[in-house]
Amino acid sequence: GFVATAKGGTSLAKHWAPRTGPLYKFTLNLTRAALDAYPGARLRGMIWIQGEADAQEDMTEAALSYGSRLTDFISTLRRDLRGLHPQLPILLAVMVRCSVARP
Repeated sequence: GFVATAKGGTSLAKHWAPRTGPLYKFTLNLTRAALDAYPGARLRGMIWIQGEADAQEDMTEAALSYGSRLTDFISTLRRDLRGLHPQLPILLAVMVRCSVARP
């Protein structure tokens, strides 16, 4: 199964920050609830596709500190979910907007 906690237009700095971000807390709670609801299910990994909102013009500080924030997010998430997976694999991906001229 897949536990979807995605929300478009969100920022790592505002919404996903460990300890303070509402979506971070939501992700922890939903992941634990899903595993409790399905005995025998296991946490296998996480897919992280995010970052565009932190690159907006009014988010200059968030853009500049994105790397360190992401590192903190990943290490804190792994620590918080350690009991469910000792070394949680996380796949990082980027969605880009691309415009191709057609003949």
